[in-house]
Amino acid sequence: MFTRDLNNEFLELYKSVDNKIKNTYSNVDGISGYISFLEDSLHNNVIKDTYYKLKHCRWVRNRLSHDVSIDTPMATPEDIKWLSIFDKWIDYGVDPIQKYFILPQSSSNNYTQSTNSSYNTSGTYNNSGCFGSIIIMLLIGFVTIFIFKLF
Repeated sequence: MFTRDLNNEFLELYKSVDNKIKNTYSNVDGISGYISFLEDSLHNNVIKDTYYKLKHCRWVRNRLSHDVSIDTPMATPEDIKWLSIFDKWIDYGVDPIQKYFILPQSSSNNYTQSTNSSYNTSGTYNNSGCFGSIIIMLLIGFVTIFIFKLF
């Protein structure tokens, strides 16, 4: 595949993923907003890997859009492959935001967002976050154990 074709394919895929993120999460910043959201969670290897790959893709896109000719070798087949996989992650609900930050609230597929309110899903917001939910679950567990020890 020629350099121009790779770059054009990459740019089209990037725009598609950017729009999908905007629509899925009601976030006007698209990929840049997604990257910003992940910045606070780089302790998780999957999140860290996604974060750096998205930053790389954004860098390639910015270079192609603002700095270099479309004929300059920038995008690689690996970039296109990874961005395609990430696109499918969003489709299947297994991208890092959906996998690590949006927790199932009930079996009826209502979702509670646990962290950043700039991402919107079809559910309600839980401003106390995941940490608060864990604390409540631990307290319930301790109270239950204490009650059973009394009897």
